[in-house]
Amino acid sequence: MYDGVRYARNQRNGLQRFLHDARLPLDNDISERELRRQAVGRKNWMFLGSDDGGHVNATFTSLLASCRMLGVEPWACLRDLMCLLPRWPKHQVLELAPVNWTPTVAREDVQAKLAADRYRALTLGD
Repeated sequence: MYDGVRYARNQRNGLQRFLHDARLPLDNDISERELRRQAVGRKNWMFLGSDDGGHVNATFTSLLASCRMLGVEPWACLRDLMCLLPRWPKHQVLELAPVNWTPTVAREDVQAKLAADRYRALTLGD
């Protein structure tokens, strides 16, 4: 028997799992795309310069991936994060995490801080 047919017969339950759970995708394109991003990046990241550079890169990569996963526009989030972070209370720093970003940035006090930031105005082209 062909190896492909034997594999399909042996893995039938796993291969049909998406039929019973609508949350599961038919293919793994999302996983493949994310793995490819890491594989291509790994080649570029060999030249970060130091362990500290690697740590910073890992932090920003995680932040951008979290934004993408949660539907937060990553570059606008980074821009506003850099404007807010210097004057943000340390005990409230988790409010700036991507998982809390949308409700935090919608607050009037946060909108006022962003509107008053002169560097943000420069990046918006005002």
